[in-house]
Amino acid sequence: MGVGLAVGLLATGLVADGALRRQARAEERAVRADARGRARLLSASVRAELARMEEAVAAGSAGEGVAARRLRVPPPISVVRHAVPPYGQREPAQLALLVGSSEATPSGLPEAVVAALALGSEESEESAGKALLEGRLPVRPADLPLLAKRLGLAGEPGVAALVRVLHEWEARDVTPGLPAFARSLEDGRLVGWSREGPELLRYELALESLAGRTGLPAEARLEALGEASARGRLLVDVEGVGGLVLSVPLAEVASVLPLRAGLWALFVLLAAIGLFALESLRRQRAAVEREREFLTMVSHEMRTPLASVRVLGETLADGRGEPKEYGELIAREGLRLTGLVEGVLAAARAEERAELARVQPSALLRDAAELVRPRALGRGVDLEVGVEDLPTVHWDAERVRRAVLGLLDNALRHGCREGGRCSLTAEADEREVRIAVADDGPGIRRADAKRLFGRFERAGETAGTGLGLWLVEQCAAAHGGRLELDADAGRGARFTLHLPIEPPAGEAAP
Repeated sequence: MGVGLAVGLLATGLVADGALRRQARAEERAVRADARGRARLLSASVRAELARMEEAVAAGSAGEGVAARRLRVPPPISVVRHAVPPYGQREPAQLALLVGSSEATPSGLPEAVVAALALGSEESEESAGKALLEGRLPVRPADLPLLAKRLGLAGEPGVAALVRVLHEWEARDVTPGLPAFARSLEDGRLVGWSREGPELLRYELALESLAGRTGLPAEARLEALGEASARGRLLVDVEGVGGLVLSVPLAEVASVLPLRAGLWALFVLLAAIGLFALESLRRQRAAVEREREFLTMVSHEMRTPLASVRVLGETLADGRGEPKEYGELIAREGLRLTGLVEGVLAAARAEERAELARVQPSALLRDAAELVRPRALGRGVDLEVGVEDLPTVHWDAERVRRAVLGLLDNALRHGCREGGRCSLTAEADEREVRIAVADDGPGIRRADAKRLFGRFERAGETAGTGLGLWLVEQCAAAHGGRLELDADAGRGARFTLHLPIEPPAGEAAP
C-alpha cells in the first residue's frame, strides 16, 4: 500500500512538473515571438531611415551627424615621369585655364595639379591643392602624398584622411550607381558608397546617430554582430548592411524553478504524511492486536483460578476435602486473581497525573521487599536489601511502590535461578534517588531488550501480562525520571530507576 501511494504521488508529481515546464517553454516562445516581431518592425524603420538619408546624401543635404563627401573616381594609371614636360611647354594663359580642370592627364595625374606646378605661381598651387584635398580632382592614393608634397601640403591632416578613403574605395569589389549604396561597418560606424558618373559619393555616421535619426526606443540598440551580446536579448539582422544587427531586450519570463521546487516539496510532504499515516495505522493495528492478545491472555489467566476457586468451593460445600488445605488453595488463587486485577487497574491509571507527597523512600522500599520476600524464600532466592540513608523525597508513593514491586516480581519470576540471588539497592545524591534491582539469572537478549518496555510486550514465550516494565517506565516518566537496563544474555540483568528528589510534576500535597 505504501509503495502504491509513493508511486502514485511520484507519477502525479512528474505530470505536474512536466506541465509547468511546458508552460514555461510556451511563455518563452511567446516572449521571443513578440520580441522578434518588434525587432523586425524596428529593423524596417532603420532601413527606411537609411533610404531617406541616402537620398539626402545624393542631393547634397545629408543632415546632422552624417559626414558625406563627393570624390572624383581615381584614374586607372599613374606614371609620374611623364607628368611635367608636356605641360611645361604650354603658354601661361593656357596653364591658368587648366588649373580649374577636373580631369586627369594622359599619364593619370590630376591635370589641375600638373598645370599649377608647371605655371609655378603660388595662387595656382594653392587653388589646385585645395581642390585636391577636397577630392574634386581624380588622383590615385599612391600619387597623393607626392603631389601634396610638391604643393607644400605634406603636413596637412587631410592628406592622410583622403589616402585612407581612397584605399577603402580601392578595396571594394563593386560600387553601385545611384540611387543604390553599398553599406558596411567600419570601427562602429556605418559607411556607404555609391557612384554617379565620374564621381564617388561616400558617407559615414555613428550607429548611435543612426539610432537617434530612426527614433529607436532606448532599450533597442544597433550593434556590430561580433560585439553584440545575446544574453537576455534578441538579435535581428538589418538587411542591406552586412554585420549590423538590431538588439532588443527579451521580456523576463517568470522562473518556474520556485514553483517546481514548491511542487516537489509539497509532494514530498504529502508522501511523508501518507507514509506517517500508514505507519500510524500499522502501529495502531499492532496495538489493537496486542490489546486483543492481552485481553485473551487475562481472560485465560482469570479463568483458571476462578475455575479452581469454584471447584474447591463446591468440594467444601459438599463436605468433602480438607478445609485448611482447600482454604490455602483458594487464598492462593484469590491472590493470583488480585494481582491480575491490580495489573489491569494500574495500566488504566498509568497515564494519570502523579499525586505527589512527602515520602520516606527507605521505608517504602523495605516494605516492598518484605511483600515479595515470601515468594523469594519459596524459590530459595536470597533477597538482599540495601536502602539506608535516603533523603525525604516528593513522590507518588503508591506508583513508586507498584514500580518497585514490578521490578522485583520481574526479577523473581523471569530473572533469578532456583537458589539464586536478587538485590534491591538505592543511593541518592543532591538531585535524584537511583533504585536498582539486579538478579543473577540468564540475562536478556539484545533483541528482546529493545522491546521489553513496550505495552503488552514480553520476552520470548514467558508468561505474564506484558505490563510490568511498561508500568515502571510510566512511573519514571510521571516523576520526570527514567528507567535504565544493563543486561546481556548469560550474566543477569540490572534495572535502575532514576527518580528526582523534587519532580517537576507538581507541589507536595498538604
